[in-house]
Amino acid sequence: MSVLHQADMTIYDAHLHLTREDLPRLTDWRAAGVVGLASATAHYIEWPEAIALANEHLPEIRVTLGIHPWYLEEASESALEELDTFLANCPALAIGEIGLDFADGRNDRERQLHWFEAQLALAEKHRRPAVLHLRRAWDCAPTILAKYPEVTTVLHSFNGSREVARQLLSTLHNCYFSFGFAVGTPSATRQTGAAQVIPANRLLVDSDYPFQRLPGAEESSPIDLNAIIKRLGELRQESPALLATQIMENWQRVFSP
Repeated sequence: MSVLHQADMTIYDAHLHLTREDLPRLTDWRAAGVVGLASATAHYIEWPEAIALANEHLPEIRVTLGIHPWYLEEASESALEELDTFLANCPALAIGEIGLDFADGRNDRERQLHWFEAQLALAEKHRRPAVLHLRRAWDCAPTILAKYPEVTTVLHSFNGSREVARQLLSTLHNCYFSFGFAVGTPSATRQTGAAQVIPANRLLVDSDYPFQRLPGAEESSPIDLNAIIKRLGELRQESPALLATQIMENWQRVFSP
């Protein structure tokens, strides 16, 4: 387990997947400087537990509800009504993880587009941020997002190019780019190029715990975002400590209810 003996930098994680079984880890994470966690759902069956976490008002956790593009076949339109109700009754909730994923030969494009826009429309209706999963979708995602200009979006584990980042920056005034552990690998040329042109006030980081991990690490941990902030500082020739402070401010701007 990657535990630091003392906090190096303050860490705000823009996207991970917590369950109740993970709560005992919070003590070690806090000691290592992890202060903010935006915990996402991917399937509607996860919503009751996520709502329970939200209702416990744990100060470091913000909860996002959504249906991931991988699980749409199991969802019905009634899930949208349920999501609408949850958002209306709980001001602290955000939306996510939603998005588009056209990788690996997926052939449900129309279904994905429908659910993506339906959930963005709820984000717009309730004025909530939306955390997005986008893979092989840059041909259409910018155009769709431009239809919802008032929705604050977080592109988690951003994998777009410098050109895609510039396109989004030119059309969306409240889009945030969250970098994950991939930016720490030598092969991540697209991400490293994008990281150099995105303004600091649009940057976030996310662990996608427990599904992604820092190269060389035995397991996933938000603590290791410390290394990603340092990597971003190197790429941008900026102080990691100042960058961590900016990321904190960005996270609070997006997720504070």
